[in-house]
Amino acid sequence: MKTYIVRLILKHMIPASVMMVIIAVASVSLAAESQSTADVNTAWSSSWKLGLGTESWQSENSRTDLVAFSGLLKTDKVWNDFLDFTSEVMLKTRSGQREGTNENGVTPQSLYIFEASLGIGKAKALQARLGALNPHAIHSPILLEGLAIPGGRLTQAFPSEHQTFSIYTEAYAPQSHQVRAAGGEKGSFPAFFAGGVNQKYKWSNRFDSSWRAGAFQFQGLNTSVQNTSTLLGNTSTPGPTNDLALLKYDYVGFEVGQTHNFLIAPKFLGTISADFIKNQEAPEGQNSAYRGEFDLTSVVMPKYHLVTEVEAFRIEPDAVLAAFSNSDYFGANRNGYRIGISLLMKKEKLKVTGSMIESQTIVERPPQVKEQFYFLKMSTTYEKL
Repeated sequence: MKTYIVRLILKHMIPASVMMVIIAVASVSLAAESQSTADVNTAWSSSWKLGLGTESWQSENSRTDLVAFSGLLKTDKVWNDFLDFTSEVMLKTRSGQREGTNENGVTPQSLYIFEASLGIGKAKALQARLGALNPHAIHSPILLEGLAIPGGRLTQAFPSEHQTFSIYTEAYAPQSHQVRAAGGEKGSFPAFFAGGVNQKYKWSNRFDSSWRAGAFQFQGLNTSVQNTSTLLGNTSTPGPTNDLALLKYDYVGFEVGQTHNFLIAPKFLGTISADFIKNQEAPEGQNSAYRGEFDLTSVVMPKYHLVTEVEAFRIEPDAVLAAFSNSDYFGANRNGYRIGISLLMKKEKLKVTGSMIESQTIVERPPQVKEQFYFLKMSTTYEKL
């Protein structure tokens, strides 16, 4: 019954052709309306920051130690009330030593796009965003990678004095550096569809909260995506050849999440967030994912802020599509924790961040093993160009 309900939501909210037609029609009508609106700001706004850090991946059979230098550029452009552009791009260069066979997506030089999208319409009313969108603005960090994905999103917001309620529908063509292409493969292109609701509420100056709920579906999963997903923890079934495995289950489900920010004391701000994901196509015991996090920001002195973060997660083997899930959690069939600490020095315009993640397998499933990641970074704060 639950599976039928999720499929019904997806059928009526976000089939591929209907989704793209809706976004296209909305874009044209909103763009036409924007032509009659006076310019608000025709200048580009850009800011940048630099980072230098160390990264270390460790597992039972491999180790990678790297020094990384990164530069990040954010750009915003607002033409009028109905048209805007935003982008966030990072170039990272790494050097170091790699032992064993576990690459974890590490390359000497990488370009990461976190956002590059055009917004048509009012953000607090009806808006379409097209381009490369960051899914973490809507979805749990477990479900999808935190990099931008080509696609479109249509959002209708209903703001009031203390809260904003919104509904959304979206379609993506997901990509992942984790997917290894099968030679000579000819097949469909992966697609991701979703729809749901969000609400943000400000209870007082000391407390605000937000929650979200939605349904999702993956389609058109080719052999490369399926084989990579099985290597990262999803349940497999025999493929056409001995060296290829296919997915046993489809990935159609729902997610819910909530975040609460509250002032504990004049110099202490707390944040609690939690997510739950369930794949309706997989059996119980294999189809759920959980994540919980607590952050504490301490104002040590007016110009020094200390942030501590503690996160725990459990991702059952078929809760998420592993090839497109967040690589910070090392795929599916995982449980573990993350501890992080950051010191923001406002006067020096510097931020020092340290973090560690440990992830173990729930069910023994080679080639998966226990993984650990250590991260230490010093970065500047954003400066306008």
